[in-house]
Amino acid sequence: MDEKRFGKYLIYAIGEILLVVIGIIIAVSLGEWRQQVNDRNEVLTYYNNLAIDLKQDKAQLNELIAVYEKSSLGLVAEIDKLQLENYNLDSLYKGFSNWNVYSSTQKFKPQAAIYTEIISNGKLKLISDKDLKLQLLKLYTNIYPETEFYQKNTSQTIKNTSTTELSSIFRWLLAFNNDGMETTTMKLKNPLVHIDEEWLKNKQSKGFRIFENQLALRYASYSGTIIRYKDAINEIESLEFEISKALKKNK
Repeated sequence: MDEKRFGKYLIYAIGEILLVVIGIIIAVSLGEWRQQVNDRNEVLTYYNNLAIDLKQDKAQLNELIAVYEKSSLGLVAEIDKLQLENYNLDSLYKGFSNWNVYSSTQKFKPQAAIYTEIISNGKLKLISDKDLKLQLLKLYTNIYPETEFYQKNTSQTIKNTSTTELSSIFRWLLAFNNDGMETTTMKLKNPLVHIDEEWLKNKQSKGFRIFENQLALRYASYSGTIIRYKDAINEIESLEFEISKALKKNK
């Protein structure tokens, strides 16, 4: 009787142990499943927020491209008019707003808060899509920094030449008073002193070459900036495509 009772107790004990082990396995599996669901939802939230940032970045770049393209056309028109004999002070200063870009304010500033959060919180490992991850890193660690570096250098170059060579022949006061912006117009009590710009009358003068060169250099700078901005837009659209695929896949 004791042996039979012991056998039953042994079977019961083994059953209890199996139930406990199965319970632990189920609990661990449920915990892992919940974590996977939470990770998936977190990644999808990041994707949606990144899509919003990218949309804003693209809109900002398109606006800047429009500004620089308009100014580039103005530069070509100004250089063309500069070749005419009747090009005078009115032509010089009244056409200023058509070709000048206030480069200190017209700059691309990408929305990087979501990307920074992903990196700083160690969430990059949650992005399993290899193509999406590579495009994300390419845009934020390569394309955006290069674009900002290029525009910073271009802006600084234009600023330096404007305050050195161009300022030697150009009267910024008249330019700003004719740019159509109240914030840059200086209201003086006394009439401005007339300065006869002799270099405008002599197409062979050093001043003429300085001004023409400045316009040509700005055109080259603006064209390079436009190319950089368009390249950035192409990379943004590539990342948008990968995000769109990932969101559709996880619906």
